[in-house]
Amino acid sequence: MDSEQALSQHFMLREFLHEGKPDGITSLILNHLSQTAHALEEVRTLCGNRPITITSGFRTPQHNKDVGGVPHSLHCSGMAADIVVEGLNPKEVQKRLQNWNGGLGCYSEWTHVDLGKKRRWWGP
Repeated sequence: MDSEQALSQHFMLREFLHEGKPDGITSLILNHLSQTAHALEEVRTLCGNRPITITSGFRTPQHNKDVGGVPHSLHCSGMAADIVVEGLNPKEVQKRLQNWNGGLGCYSEWTHVDLGKKRRWWGP
């Protein structure tokens, strides 16, 4: 699997991988990551076409456990990303994504977006 593979106009597979390693990526997860990348293109547009850094994308179950992720995290299926939008704090990002149809979590340093059911939360 080529970690340099483009998933969308602005996002590559490696950006979703822990330490750039494609461990645990199945064809279904790759499909989900592609959907997530395209959703992040929408986020980018809504945020004024600002660059987005993915701080946490796909997680193996062990990596999810290691970072304290919730059981059954959408990160483990390739359907979630924690992001930083250049020049915007997480509260500003959440405001711009007020009509987001998936999960949207606001933390002190990043924003969580996912393709699950619509829900909102504020993290520590």
